Amino acid sequence: MMYKLMTSKQQIAQKIIDFGKTKEVLDTENGFVGQNKDINRFLRNTPFAYILGVLYDQQIKAETAWSIPYYIYQELGHLDVEKIAKMQSSEILEIFNRTAKPRYPPKMAEWTVNAAKEEAIFSARQLNPDYPGIFDKPCWIIGRGYCFEQNPNCNACPLIKVCKYNK
Repeated sequence: MMYKLMTSKQQIAQKIIDFGKTKEVLDTENGFVGQNKDINRFLRNTPFAYILGVLYDQQIKAETAWSIPYYIYQELGHLDVEKIAKMQSSEILEIFNRTAKPRYPPKMAEWTVNAAKEEAIFSARQLNPDYPGIFDKPCWIIGRGYCFEQNPNCNACPLIKVCKYNK
């Protein structure tokens, strides 16, 4: 089998890419933020926005969390990783305070700047340099439909054969 010749990261990346080509992913009309087509299009076409959405999607309504990168983009006029990496978290916090309801804790602003400096973006680029965003929607569907901290649906998950948490 092809997967046995690959490294663990490559196996997982290939499984995610394969899952991204399935009817389950391709037929998903609703996006990250319900019916908001502008935000959904932005998230699909901006890999860094997706990464921020993942970071923010913690203990707040998912639709709210996934909207934040779009609001940052509207305020800054860009979502340029290199420019954001040079910003102070206090600058991002000011954007949150102007645009986001409810107010968000300062640590979310720190996550934004740190994410711009971190490995996740570069890992996706290494695994699929032609289009690192290929992982966005399949990972989102896996996270929303299969991979939960409590009661994960491992048996139905497309990553069952390569997931280190599958027992």
